[in-house]
Amino acid sequence: MFVTAKISSKGRLTLPKEVRAVLNVNAGSVVVFEKTNDKITIKPAKTLRDYKGVLKTHGRSKRKSILKLEGKVKWEGNLSEMRANRG
Repeated sequence: MFVTAKISSKGRLTLPKEVRAVLNVNAGSVVVFEKTNDKITIKPAKTLRDYKGVLKTHGRSKRKSILKLEGKVKWEGNLSEMRANRG
């Protein structure tokens, strides 16, 4: 595919319809521009839905796993605070 797009005086770029279809993005979608060597890649940004199932458990309730994870984050945060207050 080879398509072009014009940059406006305000620096805005409209993604051509063909590109939006390939990326599966619509109005309001967020895209990421990634530079690698001499190329720029445009990708759809990850959303929370992309992470669905990341915290899968084996035989335990997801709620318990999430609460355990939240507790660990809070505990580590409190530990960091305590260390900072010691200095």
